[in-house]
Amino acid sequence: MKILNLKMRWWAFVAILPIVLIQTSCENKRAPSVLIIAVDNLPFNLSLCSRDSEEGRSGFATLCNESIRFTHAMTPSTLSVPALASMMTGLYPYEHGIRHNGSTGLSPRFTTFAEAALRKGYRTAFFSGGPPVWRRTGLHQGFELFDDLVNFSSGRLFRPLDESIKVFEEWFLSETADSAFVATLYAPDLSFTDTVTETVSGEMRSLSYDSQLEELEETLDELFSFLKKRNRWDDTMVMVVGLNGRELSARDGEIEPINLHSENTQVSLFIKPAQRPRDTGISWTVDRNVSLADLGRTLLEMMDSPIKTEKADEFPVHSVLPGLKGAQLDWPESRPVLFESGWGAWQNLSGIRAGALKEQELVILDYPPVAYNTLTDRFETMPLPQGKMDSALVSALKRKNYRPWSPLSSSLQKTFAVSSLNWLSPARAAALHKDLTVLAREPFAHPRILRWAAQSALDQKDWPLLKTLGKKTNKADWIAVAERNMGKKSDPDDLCLRLFLRTNPSHEDIKKCPDEMLLSLFDWTQAKRKNEKNKETARRRFMKAWEGAQIDLRILKANAAVGLLWLPMTAEEGVPSRTALAMALPESR
Repeated sequence: MKILNLKMRWWAFVAILPIVLIQTSCENKRAPSVLIIAVDNLPFNLSLCSRDSEEGRSGFATLCNESIRFTHAMTPSTLSVPALASMMTGLYPYEHGIRHNGSTGLSPRFTTFAEAALRKGYRTAFFSGGPPVWRRTGLHQGFELFDDLVNFSSGRLFRPLDESIKVFEEWFLSETADSAFVATLYAPDLSFTDTVTETVSGEMRSLSYDSQLEELEETLDELFSFLKKRNRWDDTMVMVVGLNGRELSARDGEIEPINLHSENTQVSLFIKPAQRPRDTGISWTVDRNVSLADLGRTLLEMMDSPIKTEKADEFPVHSVLPGLKGAQLDWPESRPVLFESGWGAWQNLSGIRAGALKEQELVILDYPPVAYNTLTDRFETMPLPQGKMDSALVSALKRKNYRPWSPLSSSLQKTFAVSSLNWLSPARAAALHKDLTVLAREPFAHPRILRWAAQSALDQKDWPLLKTLGKKTNKADWIAVAERNMGKKSDPDDLCLRLFLRTNPSHEDIKKCPDEMLLSLFDWTQAKRKNEKNKETARRRFMKAWEGAQIDLRILKANAAVGLLWLPMTAEEGVPSRTALAMALPESR
């Protein structure tokens, strides 16, 4: 009987041996895959390797135990799209031309690492969590699939990373088979502190940055488990990288989109190299200054498309591949790293602000330039004397056509003092109204604060405030709407608004109004007043247009919450809308 059992086991082993050998052979022949998780607002100073995770489910713990951690990684731009463009091309923003989130798009003359991967037979895909990373940015170059589908009508303004991962997993299972792949996931989750998340045990977390970070930690763990179950963890290079940092507290004279201090430019960077299966993962730190542009150069080199430089550059970019293999990085420690913010130029408020880090000295090309010793002045609060500043670094920045930058007006800076959670959460509308009212009553309030305060006054039916704002801005229509709600006869200047004050306006008067949404509201109010049969049809037509306008308004509020990183300030000039004013008239109810 024992002999029979041994024979059965032997034949079972012989039967599965070819399958094992084939699978092992395929895994050995397959080129390493690349998976990048690019995260907004993931700074270097989060102590990610000493966190207590929920029920042991920690993607960061996995990275800390099985990857190389770069302690001095710098983003080339505080804005997400230029930073991603540098990762794709291995170039700085001044070279690839993407200077802000509203740029026209990456030029096809630049080769992205995804294009190089596609030529080598890789399957390629990009999964965006939403604004500002859209196809129109040109970042889709080389990706067979660029998925940027976000359903704004669902009430959310971004796609959480866990949902992007589900789409990635579907693509992986249906498209990659045993092929090597290159995939990038963009995660804006940490910017949305109003999003409710739950612990593993189903308990609701508080609305905070830390809660979003816990959710990210858990989501990464699920992604890594997916790769491990499908035997793709070992042969996949996994990068988790912050595209920008995060202000822990407001700096005097700074706002986050243009802040070039370390808290906003030094980011988290973990790279788990592809490797053969082993009992324990590799784990060490690299303390050399690196740029996300270096990552792009690394990825291009992996895809056999290294960038050839004809002459020495004052801000050279290098591959970090040697560091991933345990060797020393093959460039001097004194190599400077460049970073910038094109936000001010995009908003037509200022030029491009630039800075550089050389060893421990941080230089920001302001007017006049400022410098800090980041080793002895950890929080960068004590500028170096002008005589001790690295003047050669300042000159190098100027030779790249950067100009000394002047600060924004104090009135504009105050517009960023409103809590992002108050902007994002409808439940915090009263708190938002209070913030805006305080700022709007200041002597030299910025026009964008006055516009948003007027919108809030309409939402909260604060007619005295709306009247005050109308007088402050010479907006007769705001005054008229406020006074009519306060029982006073007051006529607006706008001919479209005047339609609602007339019982039977002429056809010619109606034709003079160019606002289609307002006219659909007028048709509905007229149909209600006359009790016409088509009043329900008129209501549905208006409500469809109004719901779209409310989504647009939510996007504008979210844009304000994230520091005008999605759209230029000029997009707010229509706030409050003519239709919102018309709906506030007693005659339109």
